[in-house]
Amino acid sequence: MSRPLLSTILLALLGCRAEGHSDMLARMDPTVDPGLAAFAYGDLGALSRAGLDRLTSPWKLVAIGLLQRSERERGHRLSLDSLPALLRQYGFLDPKRIRNWVGPAPESSSPAIGFVTGRVPLGVPGASVEGLVLGCAACHTGMLYDGSGRPTGEAWLGLPNTSLQLDAFGDDVFAALRESLRDPDALLARVRTEFPETGVREGWTLRHLVIPRTRKRLDAFAARRGALLPFRSGPPGTTNGLAALKYFLRPDQDRIDWSQEHGYAAIPDLSSRHLRSAMFVDAVYVPRGGTRGVARSGAGDANAPYLDSLAPIVAFIAVPAMGVPADRAVREIPTARAMLSWMTTYRTPPFPGPIDDALAAEGAALFTQNCSTCHGVYASSGPRPRLIERYPNRLISLERIGSDSMRASLADSLTGAVIRRSAFGPYLEAASGMSYVPPILNGIWATAPYLHDASVPTVWDMLTPDGRPSRFPVGGHRLDFAKLGIALEPDGDGVRRNPADHVPWARSVLYDTREPGQANSGHRFPSQGLTDADKRRIIEYLKTL
Repeated sequence: MSRPLLSTILLALLGCRAEGHSDMLARMDPTVDPGLAAFAYGDLGALSRAGLDRLTSPWKLVAIGLLQRSERERGHRLSLDSLPALLRQYGFLDPKRIRNWVGPAPESSSPAIGFVTGRVPLGVPGASVEGLVLGCAACHTGMLYDGSGRPTGEAWLGLPNTSLQLDAFGDDVFAALRESLRDPDALLARVRTEFPETGVREGWTLRHLVIPRTRKRLDAFAARRGALLPFRSGPPGTTNGLAALKYFLRPDQDRIDWSQEHGYAAIPDLSSRHLRSAMFVDAVYVPRGGTRGVARSGAGDANAPYLDSLAPIVAFIAVPAMGVPADRAVREIPTARAMLSWMTTYRTPPFPGPIDDALAAEGAALFTQNCSTCHGVYASSGPRPRLIERYPNRLISLERIGSDSMRASLADSLTGAVIRRSAFGPYLEAASGMSYVPPILNGIWATAPYLHDASVPTVWDMLTPDGRPSRFPVGGHRLDFAKLGIALEPDGDGVRRNPADHVPWARSVLYDTREPGQANSGHRFPSQGLTDADKRRIIEYLKTL
C-alpha cells in the first residue's frame, strides 16, 4: 500500500481535531478589544479541515507559487520579502500603520492585512498544514489619503478596500499553483529555503498529503471550469456574495448558469452597521422574525438584544465570504457579537483636507431637504455630524431608484429556502425583493466609487447623472476632493483616465459600465433642480460626515 493511500485512510478513520486557529489571535495582547482583534486577525472558523475543501489554501505553497510565477515573468529570483509588493498589485494592503488600532500594536509576519494564517490539523496524528484564508480585514481595511488626495500608505480598519481585485488574485493563485505543482521537488526545496522553520514532519505532510490533494483538486477545477470558482467576484472593490452563497449551499449548483451571476455589490464602510434592520445593499439578510425597513436611531436602538439578533448575520457572512461550512460558522456567533460591539464604537476617519464651514452649513440644509429622507438625519452639534438622529432603512424599489437590477434580481426564493434548512435557519431569513437600501454616508469621501455596484467614480457624477463616464480606472487611484471621488481626466468617448502624474499603487482596471451588473444608471431624482453651486455645497457638507 502506498504512503499517500495509507495516509488518506488514516485521515478518514481517525477524524481527530479538524480545527485550527489564527496565529495572530493566539499571539494577540489580551488587553486588545476582542472584537477588534477578531475583525482584524480572526478566521471565523475557516482554518479547519473542512475549510481546506473550500477557500482555505495551503499558505506556504501559495506563497512560493506566487513567487515562482513572478520570477518566470521577471526573469530573476525574488525572496519572501517581495510578497507584500506582489500582493499590492491586487489591492491588498501592507500598511505602515493602522491608524485606528487601539492597544499594543500587533507584530504580524503576514504580508498583507487580512491574510490570516494558522495551523490546520489534518486528522493524522501530528500532521497539519499552515492554512491561509482571507479574513474580514482584507475587504474592510481601506487606504488613507493626505490633504491633496494622495495615498499615504496608512490604513483604517472598517473602511472598504476599494482597490481589492479578488478575481485577479484568485486567477493568479490558481495558475501559479498549477505551474509550481508540476515540479514538487523544486517547490518543496523552495519552501524549506524561504520558510526555514519547516521541519521534517511538515515537509512529509506537504509532500504526501497536501500536494497530491491540491493537485487533484486543481486538475478537477481546470477540467470543469478553468478557475478556482465558477463565478466572478466582480470589478475592484466589489464582491459577489450571492453567487458564493449559492456555490457553497445550493444543492442544485450544477444547474446554475454561472455566466449570468453578476450580482456585484460594493464593499461598504462599516460605520453605523448596527443601525441596519437588514444587511447588504438589498437587505437580503434579516434576523429571524425581523422586519427589513424599520427606522432606527443611534441614540437608543443599539441595545444588547438587537445586537444579539444581528450577530448571526455577521457570522453567516463567513459562509460565502470565507467558505466556512454553515454548521461550523454558526459556532462563531459569540465572536461575531464581539465584533459588532466593536463596530458600535467605530468611527470613520475625518476628512484630511480643509473644509469651508460656511459652504458646508449651506450644504447641510440642502442635504436635509434633498437627501435625508433616504440617507438619514445627522446630529448637527460638534465638528462632525453623527448619524444618531434617525436612519430610515428605506427599501427603494428598482422602478424608483433605477439602478442596475442584477444584484436584486438574483436574490431568489430558493436561496432563502436553503438558508432556512441550514444551521442558521433558527437565526436569520433571506428576503428577496426588487429594491435597494440607500447607504449610510459616513466617511463617503474615502469610499469611491459609488452606487451599489461601484459604477460612478465621484459624488459630482452622482449628482450629475447625464455626465457619468462609461469607463474609468479603479485600483490604486488617488482622490479628487473637489468632486469627492476618484481623481480622473477625460479621454474622449465617455472614457476617463488616471491623471498623467499619478502612478497607481495597485493594478488599475478599467471599469466598464456596459458590462452585466455594472450599469451606472439610477439615482437621478435627488439631483433634479440642483444647480452646480448647490452640488458644491452638498459635497462640502458630505466631507464632514
